[in-house]
Amino acid sequence: PIFEEMGCFDFNQTTLTTTNNTKSYCMLSPCCVEWNDLISVFESNLAQTQTQPKIRYLKIQNVVFTDLSISNLRTNELTNVNYENSSIFVDTSSENLILSLWTIGLTGCLCLILVFFPYFFGRDVLSIVITPVEIIFDRLLTVAENPFAELEIQEYKKTKSFELDLISQSLTRLTKMLQVGLGQAGADIIARNLTSGSFSALQGGTRVEAIYGFCDIRHFTDCCEVLQIECVTFVNTIASVIASHLKNSNGFVNKNIGDAFLMVWKYFHEFDEFDEIDSSYYERTIAMSSNINEAAELSLYASTGMIREIAQSKPIQRYASYLFSRLGNEFTIKLGFGLHVGWSIEGAVGSEQKIDATYVSPHVNFSVFLEGETKTYGVPLLMSRWFWIFLSDSSKKKCRKVDRICVHFSKHPMTIFCYEFGLDAEEIVEESEKYFSVYVKGLWGNCKQELEIFLEKRPDDGPANALYKYIQSHSFVSPDGWKGGKVIEKGSDLFDPYANEEDIYSAR
Repeated sequence: PIFEEMGCFDFNQTTLTTTNNTKSYCMLSPCCVEWNDLISVFESNLAQTQTQPKIRYLKIQNVVFTDLSISNLRTNELTNVNYENSSIFVDTSSENLILSLWTIGLTGCLCLILVFFPYFFGRDVLSIVITPVEIIFDRLLTVAENPFAELEIQEYKKTKSFELDLISQSLTRLTKMLQVGLGQAGADIIARNLTSGSFSALQGGTRVEAIYGFCDIRHFTDCCEVLQIECVTFVNTIASVIASHLKNSNGFVNKNIGDAFLMVWKYFHEFDEFDEIDSSYYERTIAMSSNINEAAELSLYASTGMIREIAQSKPIQRYASYLFSRLGNEFTIKLGFGLHVGWSIEGAVGSEQKIDATYVSPHVNFSVFLEGETKTYGVPLLMSRWFWIFLSDSSKKKCRKVDRICVHFSKHPMTIFCYEFGLDAEEIVEESEKYFSVYVKGLWGNCKQELEIFLEKRPDDGPANALYKYIQSHSFVSPDGWKGGKVIEKGSDLFDPYANEEDIYSAR
């Protein structure tokens, strides 16, 4: 505005021509300095302040003051302003260079951020979220496929993924509790509920073939009265012995009802379903199953091992010493066993509030019956002939015939056996056969004589004394209609009577 008041902008090319030089013009219209000096001062100031833009062309009122070449500059390196008869072109190449370098640097930084930020972020997401979730999912799939798969339980640790690790370990512990609580019989229940979209504890059962063993702690009522709250520890100590032998023999405990345990040894077979049970069932089993013999051997080995360890275990003997002092020196801690083989229905029994995964069948009940009869015959273990059939010849040499029993609706009696533990086991088996063979034939007078000879040598023999008392109750005369076995009314609903054991044994 000051220059404008001075008339510095009022000159033109005609004025400059008539006045011959700018100095005389400026004298007529004083403007502090002439235009050339003004431009020189301006550019000098730019150089002093290290400002890069340079004026390449300046024209005011059609008078050109600066005209430098701009041919070597690109369009984006020039900034121009035009107003009426004046124009200016400024070289901004230096500014553009600096701006380009800044842009390149900024682009590089953004590239680094785009490359490394997803990596570090993804690494944390992978380790903190994705990997723990995949572990949880894999464990659920593993349990769904094999409900009794071994799952590793780790201690809780403070990590970045602590919450998800806590969920994973909690699920593992809950699965372990399900495995322990439901047992092998609950495997299908666990698998079906993990793979289905709804929850249902009560589902249809599955037919299985297995060996069943029922084990009972003798004099348990007396033990509870003496031990009181320690009776739980006492039972758990015995249970640990039973579990260790079952694990080594491919068996498992299905349920515990205080002083008794139901044990199961499954074996593989070719046919999964049977329309009905008929007289050829066991014959088919013998013909098709290659593992039932091994299962029978292992179950017998496990049961006899339990009996031996209970008698020798130091933790159990500590309880025995205390019980001796309260119940008398004749008291001993003993177990009774009943072993049988057959079919059963494996499934959940109960309601939506409480279920028990168990095995239900007459064959299971018959193993219970056999265990109860061990008290009658004074032996620790009884087995059915259906079970005995599958034992090896070496094991059979130590299995002694105890009695033959039948129910009122059975056409054929069943022989039951005990296991002899002593070094003279085979000798006892051979000698007992003398009185047993005439007993089965109904020649009880001869049986009496053979029993007396046997008892003279072994007066405390349990099976021989029990048989002697039985025939003595009939005055040593077999009853009319004797079928080779005594009728056990209390066991009439305990086992399947349809198979002829003699035919099965011959088929084997």
